[in-house]
Amino acid sequence: MTDDHLTLLTNSIQAATSPFRNYLVDLYQQYRHLQEGTKVVQVNSTTSDSDEFGICAVTVDGQIFEVGDTTSRFPLNTLARALIYGMALEDRGRECVTQRVGVKPVGEALNVILLDEFDHCPHNPIITTGAIATTNLIQGKTLTERLNRILNMFRRYTGRALTVDALAFSTAKSNGKRERAIANFLLPFNLLEGAIEDTLELYFQQSTILVNNRDVAMIGATLANGGINPVTGEQALAAEYVQDVTSVIMSCGMYERSGEWMRRVGMPAQPSITGALLAVVPQKLGLGIFSPYLDQWGNPIRAIRVCEAISSDRHLHLFDIYARNQQMMKYIEQVNKVTAAAAALEQNTYDTHTLDDVVQRTDELGQLARMFKRMATQVKAREQQLQQQIQTLKIEIDKTTKDQKVAEIVESESFQNLKQKLERMKKNRDQRNSSP
Repeated sequence: MTDDHLTLLTNSIQAATSPFRNYLVDLYQQYRHLQEGTKVVQVNSTTSDSDEFGICAVTVDGQIFEVGDTTSRFPLNTLARALIYGMALEDRGRECVTQRVGVKPVGEALNVILLDEFDHCPHNPIITTGAIATTNLIQGKTLTERLNRILNMFRRYTGRALTVDALAFSTAKSNGKRERAIANFLLPFNLLEGAIEDTLELYFQQSTILVNNRDVAMIGATLANGGINPVTGEQALAAEYVQDVTSVIMSCGMYERSGEWMRRVGMPAQPSITGALLAVVPQKLGLGIFSPYLDQWGNPIRAIRVCEAISSDRHLHLFDIYARNQQMMKYIEQVNKVTAAAAALEQNTYDTHTLDDVVQRTDELGQLARMFKRMATQVKAREQQLQQQIQTLKIEIDKTTKDQKVAEIVESESFQNLKQKLERMKKNRDQRNSSP
């Protein structure tokens, strides 16, 4: 077994036994029966119209927490757009990309045909005008080469090879009249280069790449980890552009509700009309949540509720400074608890309940506390075993000493004289009894 496989196995075991997974199970049970909104019907042929609901979290140290249905596949749809933007930045650089697409939120519908009145370019790469413009920037000599580069980019993010859903692609392409109108709208502003049909073909292909909920969470974790996939260790996005991608998700990802979302939840997130939601908590984790029930804005309702709960319960709002300070103070306090417990164990004054709150943590300190508690339990068990062995040995020593003293008495001169006297008395008694 290689070191990578051993690390993956260790992380899987830790995730399966972590209190954080139990927390996600509770959230899943709390919202699994929530059926508000409109139920989305998947276009692709691999996802049934059942009531699927799954939560997946991937931490920056590679732990994967999964609850519910996290393997059913669905098209990336709008979730691809921020990552295509990142790839365009790598291919063309910031100066070139910012001349074609901005990073401004827009209080309009996702597929509005509109340009920024000052810069004369799409407001951001998340809306359809910006997504088509950034797709056009992806380099490659042929359409096939450009698609393969995109697929390889998503492989680095997710850690596995992905494919385009042929049925979803065909449907999107045949129904893409508005996208064609947008492309033709962009052309006079010199926002597209090359053949429009090639750009639209690539746009529809990258939108219909099939992923599952774990893939979405892995994408979020890769962005949270500075562009490095936390499981494979592969660089999916150059570190210098991670802030660009994450920032545009934060400011524009929730479309016209982005400002309200950041105020209440405070984590960069982007939903898709397929029912999936991607969320990023920088330096901590990525979330992938899938549910087919959408609200009036096209957002998955269960996913929204789960993100709200996690942000509040786990203090993951990016700007919750008070909570972060409190967390730091609590962290320091719990580090001291572990240190004190180690000293108490040496002095034989350790209380098994000392670290009950620390072992609930999901980070390295929690892992250390759980490891220490297991070790302390083993030490206590060994001490009891030794005490039992000592007690048994003491009993054996007492018995041996007693036998030795008895032997000394038996061998003593006084005991032998007494023994001889008793024998003579017995002999005299026998003689008297035998005389007439």
